[in-house]
Amino acid sequence: WFRALSWFGGALLLIALDMLLVYGLHLSGDISLVLALLICGLVWLPFRQWLWQRLIQRYAAPEQNLFRDIVAIALAPQLKERGQRWVDLLTGTFRPLSVQALAEDVERVSLVEHGRALRIPALVGLPACELSYADAGRRLFGSRDIALVLQMMAMLRYADSSRDAYQRGASGERERIRRDIHDDIGARLLTLLHTCGPEHRPLIRETLDDARALVKTMEMSVTDSRQALEHWQAEIRQRCEAAAVELHWQQFESDQELILTPREYSNLTRILREAVSNALRHGAPNNVTVVIEANVSGVTATVCDDGNAKPASQWERGRGCNIMQERAREIGAEVSWEVESGCRVIVRFERRSGAPFPAVAAS
Repeated sequence: WFRALSWFGGALLLIALDMLLVYGLHLSGDISLVLALLICGLVWLPFRQWLWQRLIQRYAAPEQNLFRDIVAIALAPQLKERGQRWVDLLTGTFRPLSVQALAEDVERVSLVEHGRALRIPALVGLPACELSYADAGRRLFGSRDIALVLQMMAMLRYADSSRDAYQRGASGERERIRRDIHDDIGARLLTLLHTCGPEHRPLIRETLDDARALVKTMEMSVTDSRQALEHWQAEIRQRCEAAAVELHWQQFESDQELILTPREYSNLTRILREAVSNALRHGAPNNVTVVIEANVSGVTATVCDDGNAKPASQWERGRGCNIMQERAREIGAEVSWEVESGCRVIVRFERRSGAPFPAVAAS
C-alpha cells in the first residue's frame, strides 16, 4: 500500500508542477516537463525515502533479531529471567512509555482505547501485560503491531516446545545411561570388591563411590548453588581427612542462588575433584584451602595448598590438566594455575546469557 500511494502521490505532484510551470510561468511544454521531473527527483524522492524509513523500516531492525532474542528467552534457566527478557524484548521492539503486568489474563492480543495501549496474553508461563503509548508516545498501536506480537508469540511457543522436547530426549538418554552404569558397572565393581585382595579395596571403593555419585548427578534435573557447595565441601573434607591433610573451607553466597544444569554441576565437580587430587598427590601438603564464591551470575573457586610445587617453568601438563580445561570450555568456564608458596588453582564460571542447547541438558 505504501508503494502504491507513493507512486500515486508522485504522479499527482508531477502533473501539478507541470501545470503550474505551463500556466503560471508560461513556460513551454518541454521545458516545464523537464523542470517538473527535476523537482520531483530532488524533492519528492528524498521525502518518499524518509517517509518509508519512518513508517515501514522501523519494524525491520527489531524483526531481524527476533529469532535470536526469542531463543534467548526460551533458554533462560529461570522463569523470572525469562519474564524479564520478554519485557526487554517488547520494550526494545515497540518502545512504549510503560509496560504493566496484568492481574488477569486476556484472551487475545487486542488494542485498548483505539490504539493507546496493546494487551498481550500470557504464554509459556509468562504473565499477561499491557504496553502503553508506542514509540515513546509518538504514535498509536495498530494492526501491524498486533501481527508482529502474534509472530513473536508463535516463535516463543515454538522455541519453548523445542527446548522441552530436547530436554525430554536428553533426560531419557541420561536415564538409560544411568541404568547401565548402575546395573552393569556398579554390579561388576561390587563383585570385584568382594573378590580382590585388601591392597586394592580402597581404590575399588573410591571408584564405586564415584560411580554412585555419577548416577546421583544424572538423576538431577538442576542443582542450586547451596546444594552444590554442601556436596563439594563434604567430598573434599572426606578426601583430605583420608590423606591426613587439614582442610580450610571458606564460602561466600549471595541471597539469590545460582541454578546449575546437570552438565555445569557435573563439570565443576570434576574440575574441583581433579584440582584436589593433584594437590594431595603431587604437592604432599599439610593444608589445603578452598575458597568458593557463588552468586546468581556464576561461581569462582580457588584451591590452594602449601605443598612442594614445582615452578611453573618446570611443569609438564598432563592429561588431568588438559581434561580440566576441556571440561571448563564445555560450560564456558576458565581454569588457571599459579605457583606461590604451593600451587593455586582458580576456576571461574560465569553464566552465559542465552546459553546454547548443550548447556541446558546434561550429556
